[in-house]
Amino acid sequence: MNPFFSIIIPAYNAEKYIARCLQSCINQSFQDIEIIIINDCSKDHLEQIVLEYINKDPRIKLISNSTNLGPLHSRKIGIEQAKGVYCIFVDSDDFIDLMLCKILYRYIKNKKPDILHYRMQSFPKSLKRLSPKPHIGLLKNDEIAYFFSSSCNLQSLCDKAFKTSILHEVCNKINLDISLMVMEDGLMVMLASLIAQTYFGINQKLYFYQINPSSTTQNKSLKLIQKKLTHYQKLLTLLNQLKNIYPVHTRIITRYQQKVIATYILEARYFDFQTLSNILHHLPQPSPTPSKNFPIFIQSCFISYHFFQRWQTLARICIYLITFGKIKL
Repeated sequence: MNPFFSIIIPAYNAEKYIARCLQSCINQSFQDIEIIIINDCSKDHLEQIVLEYINKDPRIKLISNSTNLGPLHSRKIGIEQAKGVYCIFVDSDDFIDLMLCKILYRYIKNKKPDILHYRMQSFPKSLKRLSPKPHIGLLKNDEIAYFFSSSCNLQSLCDKAFKTSILHEVCNKINLDISLMVMEDGLMVMLASLIAQTYFGINQKLYFYQINPSSTTQNKSLKLIQKKLTHYQKLLTLLNQLKNIYPVHTRIITRYQQKVIATYILEARYFDFQTLSNILHHLPQPSPTPSKNFPIFIQSCFISYHFFQRWQTLARICIYLITFGKIKL
């Protein structure tokens, strides 16, 4: 018989964390699972560690990409191989509560949602990364997409269980083969929300997000930022294509596009006037004109807020001003 849950783990250079991640999966109190690891051309000893676990637990499957494809395509490969009724996503440097699958199974059997949303906790705890809050209870049809499009911090795949058939539909309808290193989680969440008919949210922290200083989200090098800016352009182009595929959902897709633009602009806050100007020049719609007379950090935050109103952006501005520019979040 097929497992009830497929746990999908895209992995790249995570030898430091992968054992903890796998331990949290194989020791689930609910055992009817499979664990699919997609090794995206790791250059460390990750694959050797995974193979040792495979020898002990036949529920673990390893897929090795021949070239580095990025997390979006790696997750798609995992979805295509998944045999479970529901898919759960775990990043290789994170881990999950040992009761997660058992708790989710109870809610799924009772509520039968297409998407089941739970809470995430940063590890170690940090005020810089607050736990996103689900809508507690039931949502149906258009309410689901509206909820995700109206919220600023619900991008992650990793705090949600998805009916596998929903994810297959996302992958079959949309070309997700492009390589993306920015906001790829949010893209799949948004697409799934357009298809899902039922959603249920619970107020339990069951996923632990590792704050990893070496991750691409924490890396502020100019070389990496320039690469990320190219990927924002890819994502904005894809979103324009999606408006033609889903004309009835143009408003929702545009709302997500505003989130992408706002995040895109924020990438300039640690750099210079030229970086901010280049970003604004490539936007698909007009934007305020930057000035050389004001700090780039403040301008990036204000212009970002113009496109999508995040309270976190206001908090960044306030902390910068209170500390006279010494703290830049």
